[in-house]
Amino acid sequence: MFGGLTFLLSGNMLCCISEKGLMAQVGAAAEPAALAKPHAAPCLGAGRRVHPGGATRVACGCELEGWLGLALAYVEQLPPKKAKPPRRR
Repeated sequence: MFGGLTFLLSGNMLCCISEKGLMAQVGAAAEPAALAKPHAAPCLGAGRRVHPGGATRVACGCELEGWLGLALAYVEQLPPKKAKPPRRR
């Protein structure tokens, strides 16, 4: 979906890594502080925000531990998603 490798926590997207960098789901409340950090920008797809819940794209070479900490703090609070049955092909 995002053209990279996506990591989930209890069925919720935590982050995605691709050639464009890291996309971390930090939540709407933490998004302004996250965007103030160096090399951060809103995650855009087709000219609009990819995720209204505060998805932030960070250039590669960033402080990975800090960004994952922000994403974990947000995603750990989300309710787990129910597993969908596999699609028949």
